[in-house]
This record gives sequence, C-alpha cells and structure tokens, in this order.
Amino acid sequence: MNTLNELKNDINSEKDILTSSDKIIIQNKSETIFIPLDEIIFIETENRGTTIHCKNKVYTNHQTLSKLEKQLDNNFIKTHKSYIVNKNKIRKIKEVADLSYEVQFIETDKTALMSRYKFKELKKYLNPS
Repeated sequence: MNTLNELKNDINSEKDILTSSDKIIIQNKSETIFIPLDEIIFIETENRGTTIHCKNKVYTNHQTLSKLEKQLDNNFIKTHKSYIVNKNKIRKIKEVADLSYEVQFIETDKTALMSRYKFKELKKYLNPS
C-alpha cells in the first residue's frame, strides 16, 4: 500500500512540475502532447472540446476551455466565452458589430471573436494609466 501511495505522490509531483512549465499539456487518445505556450496563437471551443491553433499545427482535445486556461500564463486572455488568445500574436482587432470584435493574428488568417467587455479589458492592459 505504501508503494502505491508513493507512486501516486510521484505522479502528482510530476504533474505539478509539468503544468507549471512554459508548455500546455493535452491528452489525445494514447498520446500526451506538450505544446510550448509561445507557439499557441489561440484556443477555441469546438464540438464538445477545444481546438488549439498554432502556426503550423492544430490540436483538438476534450478538455474544457477553463481547464486549459489554468495552464496558461498572463500572455493569454479570454476574449469571448469560446476563445482564449495569445496577446503576443494579435495583429489587429476589428469591430464587426456594435457589441463584438474580430481578432486577427500575425501567423494565421484564422480569426477569433472578442466581446466589447473583453476589448475594454485588453485596452486597459495595453494602455495602463
């Protein structure tokens, strides 16, 4: 029994080390994938899971957006109930309707949505005064 508890503690310790690094960790079937945070452009909710968009690859998994958000650093902002974006990858933000915006990125033609409330929050971050 002690051996099982020690093994469980070792696994939990490893998990803590991995999630505190500069990578996001996702499980896909029989794989554990480590994605460097600086490669992530944005993450979106899609079909009961999430899709992580990077410059050269797209990863899908079944983790919730809020669970993934906990693994991210403060270079990421939740811009909408279905999107988290890397602030360092934003090219421009375009108003598309009275209450919403579209985020365009440096390394892809794909876009993400942003609510007006999150736009105000991002503006405060970019122009602290």
